[in-house]
Amino acid sequence: TVNLGQVRLTKQQALDTNCDGIADGAYGSALLQAKPGTCISYQISAVNDGNAPVTSVVISDTVPSYTTLNTTVAPTLVPSSAGAVTVIGNALASAAFNLAPAAKVDLQFTVKIDN
Repeated sequence: TVNLGQVRLTKQQALDTNCDGIADGAYGSALLQAKPGTCISYQISAVNDGNAPVTSVVISDTVPSYTTLNTTVAPTLVPSSAGAVTVIGNALASAAFNLAPAAKVDLQFTVKIDN
């Protein structure tokens, strides 16, 4: 069996009622109900499910319509040693990073629902 580097991406969300960048509960993919002025925290995970390292991985996303990026807490990569996140307009992109087999890096950011 040949199974080289294989990256799996998942995007999950959680309410952040204090808009402090800390999710109120566990991240999940279920539909959230939130009112204008409320924040939602997103987590995009890149996991190397393969058996070989993967190089130059970049996670990118766009701030959803009818929301504004919460700049109180800057978008980050976890672990922070994976690099920084660049924001241009409504687009977010991580620095390129490497993923060893079974390694995981998360891009986390928070948006506020427009009034």
